[in-house]
Parts: sequence; C-alpha cells; structure tokens
Amino acid sequence: MMLLRPEGREHLRVLGRVGGIGVELVVFTMVGWFGGRWLDGQLDSAPWMQWIGLFLGLAAGVKSLYVLARRESRRTTNDERRT
Repeated sequence: MMLLRPEGREHLRVLGRVGGIGVELVVFTMVGWFGGRWLDGQLDSAPWMQWIGLFLGLAAGVKSLYVLARRESRRTTNDERRT
C-alpha cells in the first residue's frame, strides 16, 4: 500500500535533506571546536587551535549548505525545463 504520491515523497526527501543541514552544521562545528580544544591540550597553545577548529568547522558546514543549495537549484531548474 502506497501512502504518499510521488510528489509527496519528493517533498519529504527534500525536507529530510534540508533538515539534515542543521545537524551537519552543528556536528561540523562541534568537531572543530572540540578537536581544537584537544589540540590545544596537546600543543599547549590555548585557545588558538580551539578557535581555528571552530572556524574550520563552521566553514565546512557552510560549504555543505552551499553544495546542497546548488544541487537542489540545478535539480529544480532541470525539472522546470522538462515540463
């Protein structure tokens, strides 16, 4: 038994991708922050590696958001051309 029509499934798929971006942004930022803290402990360089890790994590999250937005934009443009 099919609960959703194809367009409904497509909306859920896109919603899942967009919702995952928030999770990715938080995970990348946390990994950068705590990885930097760990490096600061190893290198006795506090707080420099912590801040560098934070900015690298944020940059990775923003890049992931950019890639998703670009992919969805291309897909939407291709879908519009087909109709």
